[in-house]
Amino acid sequence: MTTPIPAVKTVASIQFTEPEVYTLDNGLEVFGFNGAGNDVIKVDLIFSSGRWTENKPLVSAFCSDLLKSGTKDQSAFDLAERIDFLGGTLKSSAGYNSFTLSLYCLTRHLEACLQILLPVLNDTIFPENEIVLTQQKRLSKLKINQLKNDYVGDMAFKEMLFGPNHPYGYVTTADMIKSIDQNDIIEYYYHQLNPSLCYVGLAGKYGTAEIDLLNKYLGNKDNWQKGLAETVPNWEIESSQEQKRYIELPDSVQASIYIGNRTIERSHVDYIPFALLNMVFGGYFGSRLMSNLREDKGLTYGVYSYNQNYKYGAAFIINTETALKHLKTCLKEIYFEMDRLKDQLIPEDELLMAGNYLLGRLLDQVDGPFKLSNTFMSLKGHGLSLDYFKQMEKTIKSINPEQLLETAQKYFIKENMFEVVVK
Repeated sequence: MTTPIPAVKTVASIQFTEPEVYTLDNGLEVFGFNGAGNDVIKVDLIFSSGRWTENKPLVSAFCSDLLKSGTKDQSAFDLAERIDFLGGTLKSSAGYNSFTLSLYCLTRHLEACLQILLPVLNDTIFPENEIVLTQQKRLSKLKINQLKNDYVGDMAFKEMLFGPNHPYGYVTTADMIKSIDQNDIIEYYYHQLNPSLCYVGLAGKYGTAEIDLLNKYLGNKDNWQKGLAETVPNWEIESSQEQKRYIELPDSVQASIYIGNRTIERSHVDYIPFALLNMVFGGYFGSRLMSNLREDKGLTYGVYSYNQNYKYGAAFIINTETALKHLKTCLKEIYFEMDRLKDQLIPEDELLMAGNYLLGRLLDQVDGPFKLSNTFMSLKGHGLSLDYFKQMEKTIKSINPEQLLETAQKYFIKENMFEVVVK
């Protein structure tokens, strides 16, 4: 007996819960999403820094790697033991335009964990031996990555789009890793992990007592005060004059393909139609690229297109891997599908499927306080609010094939695409 295929249904509505907003004594803003069923809480300290505010490539990444390397009063081992004993987790990450320090713990252990977090913000000493060890690890990882087609292709592609000196485009080298010293990291730590550059995301089970604890430890000027960098580098985009680059690696048996260009940002009026167009083109498993290259012709295991959004720019990227013998056919079919969207209207049922998939992703991004917090913080980092998602839902439900045809004709221009092939 054949099981019937479920009917496609449109997402009725999506509830976008606004955060509770608190202002600590030092002016630090806290954006809270309450409602976890269990006794857990997450605190994200998000700094407007990251790669963008570096005065030397990779220094933000090293600062993130070594943020738990030890303070004046406790070693890295002691710090890890204390947080583990409480069942908590302390993580840091350096992005292109942000630096994040995240604390996960049981709500009842929040104060004890904040007592561990505060010295990490104020008194990390970045020992020389830990820096050397981190350099060795990064050099080993780089050596391995430089033999991977996808890594080499990704780095080369972003360099072509933004330039070799730009925070979004520079390619990590061994010399960069070796050049980082203690003074570089301390200077970045002191100036960029600054309360005036920070806002806080709060999610989970909390109440007035937890807000008071945040104010006690993070909102007290005497507890946390640093110097602010006087200037922020002004980065110029220097796109490559060459639009195609072929790179050969030894013993390669397949080719990695990267095609795309710099494109519109989330705040642009065309962005939401473009996001839906991309979904049809290569944004999910039922896309045209996947149907053609994987299902019909067996050229690849997977092919996707996506928008990579930065605070001060964006990139449209098509990526796949294929056997060397299929390289020319793969490139031809990618551009064929791009042209087809410029010449023919998308059928209503295909548009409905792609729109529902995109709406489903929106639903997932607001499912519970932790995901809501992540989504809100991501939008805030791009200067947007949850109204953006409300507009996205409205546009997806009302857009028609004629509008997407016009969008494709405006942005799917082969002559403007950069192309990197690593084989």
